[in-house]
Amino acid sequence: MDIRLFQQKLQIVLQKTLPGKDAQKKMAIQPFRSLPTINSAKKRNAAVLLLLFQENDDLKFVLTKRTEKMANHRGQISFPGGAIEDKETKEIAALRETEEEIGIPPKSVEILGKLSPLFVPVSGFKMFPIVGWMDEKPTFNLNPIEVEKVIFVSTQDLKNEQNIQSERHRKYDTDFTIPYFALSGEKIWGATAMILAEFREILLIS
Repeated sequence: MDIRLFQQKLQIVLQKTLPGKDAQKKMAIQPFRSLPTINSAKKRNAAVLLLLFQENDDLKFVLTKRTEKMANHRGQISFPGGAIEDKETKEIAALRETEEEIGIPPKSVEILGKLSPLFVPVSGFKMFPIVGWMDEKPTFNLNPIEVEKVIFVSTQDLKNEQNIQSERHRKYDTDFTIPYFALSGEKIWGATAMILAEFREILLIS
């Protein structure tokens, strides 16, 4: 893979009409509407960073595993990111949160574009995914309160359809089908998987 050429193509694709909700829904928990929805007064905006980096001839991205100390979504796999503060742009918020969580300086990340926003009924957050780029594997400094570990995933593995799986769970007196990506020894589901579903489609056309 010519990584630099791919970067240029990806940047162009991200400026065009995105796959959006149709792609996101492919990894949504079903039945989606049976999940509890937070009070509309508590809805907030959040930005997350899908950070790509080159390692040898492979292109990878970064996920984090949240610690058990977190108030929400403890132990889950997610992108670095968090709530957008007053007067912040989505890009600045994503970079700030990434530095706070895993120690990557904002100036070392090149912003390529955005993915489609995603509203998460359970948490009340509207998530804005930002796509960033680094030419080499970053050096991490983890916030031990928020992040248990970082996870590196090859974009080739994300494109591999065999890594798309699902399982059944029962909650709220309802049977749910939970699709997930089996990547780097982890099950990646929920909002993170829905964002990755759109990114996967973009990778397949880039």
